[in-house]
Amino acid sequence: MRSLTTGDPERLGPYRLVGVLGGGGMGRVYLARSAGGRTVAVKTARPELADDPHFRRRFAREVAAARLVGGPFVAPVVDAEPDGDPPWMATAYVPGISLTDAVTDHGPLPADTVRLLAAGLARALTALHARGLVHRDLKSSNVLLAADGPRVIDFGIAHSAAHSALTHTGMALGTPGYMAPEQVSSDGPPVSGATDVFALGGVVVHALTGRGPYGSADPQVLMYRTVHEEPRVDHLPPGLRELARECLARDPESRPSLTRIEDRHGPAGPYTGWLPVPVTRALLTLASDILESDGGTNDPPAPMPGPGHGGDQDGRERPGAGSGSGPDAGSDSGSDSGPGPDAYADSNSGSVVQREAEVFTAEATPEAPAAEAPPPAASAPPAPTRPIAPAATTAPAPAPAPAAPASRSAPPGGAAPRRGLSRRRALAGLSALGATGAGGGVYWALRPGAGGGGAKGVRKGPANPLGVRSGAGVSAVLFNGAVSASYVDKAGGSYEKAFGAGLVKTRQVTAVQKEVQPRLTSGDPPDLVNNSGARPLDTLALAGDGQLADLTPLLEAPSLDDPSKTVRETLRPGAVEAGVLGRRGVHVLSYAQTVYGLWYVPELLEEHGWEYPRTWDDMLALCSEAKKEGIDGWIFAGRFPQYLTFCVLPAIGQVGGRKALEAIDNLEGGAWRHDAVREVFEAYHQLGALGLVARRSSGYDHIDSQRVWARREAVFIPNGTWLEQEARPFAEEKKLSPAVGAGPAITSSDAMPYGTLWAGPSEPFLVPAEAGNPEGGMELLRRMLSGTAARDFTRSASSLSSLRNAERPADLPRGLASAHEAYEAAGRNLVNPRLGDWYPDLVRDEVGPALRDLVLGEAAPAKTVARIQKAADAAAREAPTPRRRH
Repeated sequence: MRSLTTGDPERLGPYRLVGVLGGGGMGRVYLARSAGGRTVAVKTARPELADDPHFRRRFAREVAAARLVGGPFVAPVVDAEPDGDPPWMATAYVPGISLTDAVTDHGPLPADTVRLLAAGLARALTALHARGLVHRDLKSSNVLLAADGPRVIDFGIAHSAAHSALTHTGMALGTPGYMAPEQVSSDGPPVSGATDVFALGGVVVHALTGRGPYGSADPQVLMYRTVHEEPRVDHLPPGLRELARECLARDPESRPSLTRIEDRHGPAGPYTGWLPVPVTRALLTLASDILESDGGTNDPPAPMPGPGHGGDQDGRERPGAGSGSGPDAGSDSGSDSGPGPDAYADSNSGSVVQREAEVFTAEATPEAPAAEAPPPAASAPPAPTRPIAPAATTAPAPAPAPAAPASRSAPPGGAAPRRGLSRRRALAGLSALGATGAGGGVYWALRPGAGGGGAKGVRKGPANPLGVRSGAGVSAVLFNGAVSASYVDKAGGSYEKAFGAGLVKTRQVTAVQKEVQPRLTSGDPPDLVNNSGARPLDTLALAGDGQLADLTPLLEAPSLDDPSKTVRETLRPGAVEAGVLGRRGVHVLSYAQTVYGLWYVPELLEEHGWEYPRTWDDMLALCSEAKKEGIDGWIFAGRFPQYLTFCVLPAIGQVGGRKALEAIDNLEGGAWRHDAVREVFEAYHQLGALGLVARRSSGYDHIDSQRVWARREAVFIPNGTWLEQEARPFAEEKKLSPAVGAGPAITSSDAMPYGTLWAGPSEPFLVPAEAGNPEGGMELLRRMLSGTAARDFTRSASSLSSLRNAERPADLPRGLASAHEAYEAAGRNLVNPRLGDWYPDLVRDEVGPALRDLVLGEAAPAKTVARIQKAADAAAREAPTPRRRH
């Protein structure tokens, strides 16, 4: 890193610039810090390009692409002003060196390292392709090696796979040696995700040999070899040789899918000690250099920009583009050690970049908890509480050192107090922890924010990653539903062992909003809130008002069970995305994973020789047989008809694909007139028209319908995984062991296969921004996300937790075991409709009642389509800019 010079700005946006990481023909990249101490890399344009409309469009595309992409293998965008003067983009600063530099300075990588590298890159590309983008310039200089895994950077020429024509006639974007034949040839097949798979093969060859798959030569020669010659992979080790050869196939159709790559060559991780010792030592030196680079200032804290998605950071001066010396000068891909120089003069390089714990994002489409049921009439039983509301343990850590005095006066000599760690302290600590990253200590210490922050005067450390004050109490408000709070009590005991006895106070309430909203208004909120039940807090409004803490520090803290992983990395897909309530930050974390489907009693089917239906024709046949036996095929809670969406909405996604569901969620005009909706409505209308659904359903609430179903008077009931807990009194009385399954295939041409399942995060938790001990609230939640607490939750709640692989399938009750089996069998065929989360009134007051009339046979499919479309259009008019969109 070089010092700032006269021509460099002092600030860009809210960030104070510390030094120059590098630059190129398009601009420069600076190391920068926010007023609160967050370290970022800020990429900006050179003055002569800032006014170029073509450049600004490209820069805006890069920002847009980077924001779309998330996951553990990309560097996230934390802030950007593509329309600024000059335009700039800030990304998290990752403790890593480019693959090009690692191979050049320390030689080719071992085969085991390259296998993990390929798996991580495949996962990053999966996240990119899921957003409809193609990177188009994956190469060794755009891959960073960090202690916790690889990162893909530089989305400067990433673009929609459906709109791949970015270039002028006769001009190609990419880097020879990594460019696929379809990028080189003007009359070849279009650029697609397979193009990135080809480049992945080139990265694998370079990592193993220090040379590209077509040797080293001039760009034109490399492009000729790419089209006309076979890649040079025969000398690679077994397994990786086959991977490289398959990825480098000239025909895009012959290249493996990213899923196949992971299936055949192993999953991404674990990444503890994955790099050879020389590279790890280089990372330690880099981390200490950055920690020592700037002591910070006593700027007053400012609101932190929250995480975006994906990004790049240039970290090296390009040849001929500027001066520079020392570790940050040189070429990223122009030497003979790499596949070849860039074919496009403005393609950006990547070198030394570092990830910051506080800003990191996940890889799925934002999701949020599902809607709650409405309250019943005064004379009715309580509304469905939905106890799981949609919306190996290590030894206790030692108590942190007592808080430092509040005064931060300068030491003798007038030097300003330093933030972070000195080089000597950093190296000493890292050396003591070990260069292999054992126990996750090196992984944690490489984050520049790891040594400071948290409560005032408290230094973070591996034993106290969130900076909780010793002796600081935690108050938690929990929803008092059907679920025991023992899992919170277990986590509370762990917290008290670490920070002091008697510190955790919990209060269970039946009306969360009524209890917590006045405390939020008065400025005395609890430290942790389980925002569940029929009337939860409006988290979207609270997040918009700045009343919810950003949980990113929690997500980037080390897992209690495996400190080499962050909390984020231990969670099921969608758990984090559900809490993304705006452009920035994660404000809610869902603790449970709810599976929605059709519940049945296996013994009832066995007694009559029936098999669970896989097609709609099978469903009608089974229900007709049941009718002959005096048993209704279906029953549901007619007084809470939104429960019917648990089967109807995933069926629409199964028939029409995810886009059909997304159009419905987005309140797009005509979304309910989609052919998939018509097919599903016609199928479900048959239940009522043929007399296969209990007519008494219309007057039943959730308890009534469960009681009748438990008496085996109906075969199927739509519900979520909380049913096993909620209906336990009836099930035990009748000695039932219920199970849940996915809905049957509706047509023979469904877009998604049988087994497609609605599964989404639920049981949301939040930390108020003005809580007395927000660090403690996050720490308690971190301890709740241990295997011990999660398994206790699963036992008491009969629900899957959001902690990946926490449950032991053999120990689960049959209902939950069947939900787990269906979840695993669905694989990638999971859907999570958002309509009930984003527009709960629409679902409760309009969609649910319309579906009730449809399923009872009282309304024709066409009439139901028109009725719901009219209501959706009205909702769209009331919210011209929908609160959330896919």
